[in-house]
Amino acid sequence: MRIRAVIFAMVLMIAQSRAGDMPQLDEFNANVKLPTLDARVSIGFNYDFLRAPTDVSFDYPKGYFGFNVPIEQNINLRDFLNYIDPAIDSIFADTSIFTNGRDFRPRGKARQNPNTTFRVDVPMMGGVASFSNIQNFFLSYTNILGNNNIYANPDSLGEGISFLLRGSINVPLSLQLGWETMTFGYAYKINRYLTMALNLHRHLFTMDIRGKINVNLMGRLKYEGKGADGIDLDQELDYPSEKVNGSAYGHYEAEVWSPTIGLKAWRFTLTSRFGLRTRAKGEFVARYSVPFFVDQETFDFNVDFNDPSQYTDPEFLNNLNSNAVDSVIYSTKKDGKGSDLQWRMPTGLTVAFDIIPQYLAVSYTKTFGDVLLKIDRIEKEHKAADGWSRPGTNDSLVIDMGANVDHVILLHLNIYNAFLNIGVFGMDFRYADKENLIGSKMPYMHMGKSAMLPVLNFGSTIGTKFRVLLELDVLPLPAFKSGVLYYF
Repeated sequence: MRIRAVIFAMVLMIAQSRAGDMPQLDEFNANVKLPTLDARVSIGFNYDFLRAPTDVSFDYPKGYFGFNVPIEQNINLRDFLNYIDPAIDSIFADTSIFTNGRDFRPRGKARQNPNTTFRVDVPMMGGVASFSNIQNFFLSYTNILGNNNIYANPDSLGEGISFLLRGSINVPLSLQLGWETMTFGYAYKINRYLTMALNLHRHLFTMDIRGKINVNLMGRLKYEGKGADGIDLDQELDYPSEKVNGSAYGHYEAEVWSPTIGLKAWRFTLTSRFGLRTRAKGEFVARYSVPFFVDQETFDFNVDFNDPSQYTDPEFLNNLNSNAVDSVIYSTKKDGKGSDLQWRMPTGLTVAFDIIPQYLAVSYTKTFGDVLLKIDRIEKEHKAADGWSRPGTNDSLVIDMGANVDHVILLHLNIYNAFLNIGVFGMDFRYADKENLIGSKMPYMHMGKSAMLPVLNFGSTIGTKFRVLLELDVLPLPAFKSGVLYYF
């Protein structure tokens, strides 16, 4: 089964993006206007988590509080898709659903999400004890999509038969992923050339899904029977949002510990961040109803309103007469228990070298594995218009996606209180057995099979004992970062 059968709002977005998933204009002579799409993506990654555990103050206690101020970017999603895969533009232009496809400009907004860092280093017992709480990562995706103006009026049904359907489908969707880390660490300087450190991290992962569907359709079917059939029908179709609607809810949460080991010998620094595997407890439930002539998975019409024989079918007429609906429930609950979300984070190994101590350094990070998010055993129950409940004992779904960040190469430059970090890294996504979803589509800028993304940020601290941080993240997502450092 396809993932779009799980989160019905995503289904509609996919269905409206591909010609094969939407009814064609010449198929039933309807006037269906272009779909609306307003997507907002907010991604925040806190680079403070990448600080080497040996990078602490051995001379003075130090406190730090930092935060970022996101800078929002507007994106023409059509141009973005065309960059990833030029064939998409020709698909939009050649299909009847996008007859005026070149005038279709779906908009999106992307920005970093606000995140904060609190950290304190305290020299004690010949070393330095440290504590920090960092909002490492937060992803927020919201989307309002659907078809705000459906107007179907076939004119080739034959004498005495007329059909009119109009209304709207509106689907708001929200997905949020969060990762927060509390760290307890201790670094010990054996001599001027050798320092060792150990950090213990308490990770908190959360995921929330919210979705809603509102279908509001009205129409009328008029059939004047002729000959032996002798059927006369003047039926009003009424599917208000109070009757045809739905919602989706999901929440998962996990807490897990992991270590990080640091070693600094002469000008070399080695940092090993251990990966983790855990299962987040939670549940996912989606319930919704649609008119019986709308497919529950693709939201296409599943009947041919151009075919006059439809209107002589007793079952079809009974469903029309009662304004029947089909209901579907997708749930991870089984025997009162939910299905766990599998969460995996990769192991990372960073090697850094001080070319000019305190002024110029280079670092390389290699990761082993990827970020995994997987939910299985999502079961389906279908209640058709005839009231018969059909449990989907063999109709289960699996959400299996992953992300990979690898080969992070950075050059670090420090001049007095100013600093500059510049570099590149590879990033890609996977769903099920389909890998390199970004890298395989990009015409250039590759790092292996992954997409190659640049990193650029610079800033400075102002002050002596009490310092103010001013930092600008330019790439990959722009954000202004500030904070205060205080040397006790």
